[in-house]
Order: sequence, then C-alpha cells, then structure tokens
Amino acid sequence: MGQYFNDYTKKPVTAAQYSMMRGVTDFTNAEQLNMFESGHGMIIIIDRPKFIEKIAEKDKDVANLLENFCNILEYEFRGLDGIDDINAEDLIYTDGISELAGVGKVTEQSNSDITMRFTEKSGSTITKFIKYYLDGVRDSRTQIKHYHGLIADGTLALGFENEVFNLLYLVTDPSGLGLEAAYLLANAWPNSAKTNIYNMEKGSIETKEIDVTFKCFVLRNQEIDKRAVKMLAYINQDNAVANAASKNGSSEEVAALAGQINEYDDHQIHWQSQQYKYKGLTKISKAYGESETITEQI
Repeated sequence: MGQYFNDYTKKPVTAAQYSMMRGVTDFTNAEQLNMFESGHGMIIIIDRPKFIEKIAEKDKDVANLLENFCNILEYEFRGLDGIDDINAEDLIYTDGISELAGVGKVTEQSNSDITMRFTEKSGSTITKFIKYYLDGVRDSRTQIKHYHGLIADGTLALGFENEVFNLLYLVTDPSGLGLEAAYLLANAWPNSAKTNIYNMEKGSIETKEIDVTFKCFVLRNQEIDKRAVKMLAYINQDNAVANAASKNGSSEEVAALAGQINEYDDHQIHWQSQQYKYKGLTKISKAYGESETITEQI
C-alpha cells in the first residue's frame, strides 16, 4: 500500500508556525497567523450523463441546455454543503466492573447528499435541465426508464452508468494555487427540479435562489489528490501552481506533477482582477489596430 499522508496536499505547519500560547503569545511571529481559511473552492465536471450527451448530438436546444447548466455549475459555483466528518465508534474494554473505550469501527460518508446554491437564470436553465434529466431517466407517471426514446431506438442500453455525473471538488488555500483537499463526487445525479420557483405573489419581485442537491458517493484518497493537482495546474495560469508549490508548503511531488502540465484551459483562472480583459476593451483594441495580445476572459 502506497504512502498516503500529504503527498499532494499542503503540508501541516512546522514548529515555528505554532501559536505559542503557553506563556505570553509572541504576536511579532506573523508566520503563526497563517490559519486555514475557508471560502476557496471549485467544482470541475469530469463526466456528464451519456444519455443527455447523445441527445445533445442531434438536438441543438438540448446541447445548449446541457452546456449552460454545466457552465453554471462550474463558473457560478459559490460553495457546497455535505462533506461529513470521519468518525470512530467506541470499542469497549471491560473487566466486568470498569471499562475503557478504544477506537472501534472507523466510518466515513458513502452515499451522500451534496448541496450547492445558485441563482436561477432567465429561461429557468437549472430547473429545466434537471426536469429534463429526471423525466428522461424515469417517467414520473409510469416509472419506466426511457432516456427520451434512446432505449427504444437502440441508441443506448439501460444502465446507471449512462445517467450520472462525476464531479471533482477542490478546496484551495487563499492563493488558489495550493491544494488543501480534494473529493471525487462519484456517480452523482441531481434529485430535485425546483419547480416551486414558479409559485408567485403578484407585486412581489425577486430573484430565485435554488439549492441543487446531488446524490453521490464521496471519495478521498491519494490518487484523487494527484489528479486534483493536475486539474489545478490546468485551469490556472501557465506554470502558476508549479511555481507556487516551492514556496507555499507543498511537497516536491506537487511541483513536479504540476510542472508536467504544458497545455492549459482556454479560460484560465486569473486571480488578479486587474488582469481581466473585458469584452468592450477587446473590441476597441481590434478597431484601432492594436496587436492581438489581449484575450477575452469569461
């Protein structure tokens, strides 16, 4: 069995980074104030439901619905809830009178509900996609699976593997370049189309927040961390993750792994807002003949 401990996530603090509170705290030691900071994470879609993709190959409207839903999941991701603790049950040692508890069964989550929150778009992109998905997996009146006709016409066989997403959840440090944790949300599927957004009261004008809940199997291990580092390097600016790894407490393996990436996402993450080249400015550059060095960021 390979070594798991902290190969690809950031290393724990050194002795110099402890908050020395036994006596008078040395507040001149700024290094001890580098705390874990929540609020930095992202979702990456690895696989999409095959039956929806097959329909999208022939139906432009379904292709647009699928693409827009996936873009909302990735680019408008604001966080999620549903990652549970790892727990141990007591194993009791007793002489019949006194007893002592040791570590017994250790458990972590398996089948889980992972919830993300989004603001619904005009055209009800999120609601309509999940409704179309659920209607295709199983007819709500007859309970028969049909994949919107793909089973009947022989395009796809009936199978759970044709119905699921696979999602990668990354938690990073405040720079967005160091990996704190990664989880594979395997065989994920949305379980509720929020058609209650269409309830209304005349004169009450408001946007609609939607909770998107995926049923999935939550996994964490070294191989997932390894792929997460590669994905982090891919979506960030050229060599940014590899360059930062040598300074941010990551291992040599992280720098080497990130350095293997030499092709990058068309829409790389830029963590400095001043680097964004807005669409209007790009049009001005083209109109007045500037060299095409500016790329649009979405």
